[in-house]
Amino acid sequence: MGKYDLSGSILILLTVALIISNLSGCIKGSEDSQYEISDLGKFIGIWVSNSSEISFFPNGTFSSTGGNGTFGIDEGKLCMQYPSKIYELSYTFHNDTTLFLEDTNGNITIYIKQNKFVGTWIGNKEIYISTRRRNMSVYITELTFTEDTVNMTTEGEKGIRNMSGTYTAEGNELIMKISFGSSPSGHQMQGGSQREYTDFSFAYYFGQGYDILYIEEVPFTKI
Repeated sequence: MGKYDLSGSILILLTVALIISNLSGCIKGSEDSQYEISDLGKFIGIWVSNSSEISFFPNGTFSSTGGNGTFGIDEGKLCMQYPSKIYELSYTFHNDTTLFLEDTNGNITIYIKQNKFVGTWIGNKEIYISTRRRNMSVYITELTFTEDTVNMTTEGEKGIRNMSGTYTAEGNELIMKISFGSSPSGHQMQGGSQREYTDFSFAYYFGQGYDILYIEEVPFTKI
């Protein structure tokens, strides 16, 4: 969802370094080792197929329909180590959003990467809103994301208000363009006046399990 800035690249490098340090025994030296290391970061996230789900975490662990364990890359194959067994799967990425996994019997499962933001999150983050008509401090209490839109619920002196808009994530920066109207579509309001938009930019990261979203270190819990 957008290009990575320098801070995002540093985050990816740190993620890969952490995975390697935890799983050095699963990544063997080979001519393909540099290629394999670059693939590690691509796995991070939530992947869903018709029959199963796998979540790969930045610390080198995973959670799946079949259990939990650690993962790495061994001679061009995805190595998934459960407490009592190890699976080595051939893998292919398509546009970094589709993952093909093939087991030793030749069975192929197709996984689609999920947008980690999608869903409803509750928290209590103070923000400052400045428009042509007013300046105010409010608290974000709820965020609901779809694939490309966001609905923001705020509470302040004037009560509870719902606002909507669009969002992108660039590296570790979440950018939301919020409309002070009922729709983020940008249509003109009555009287010919244009909708007002405010851009908000926050540093963010997800907690283990992707069920907590930290916005400027303020936790939002997925419900």
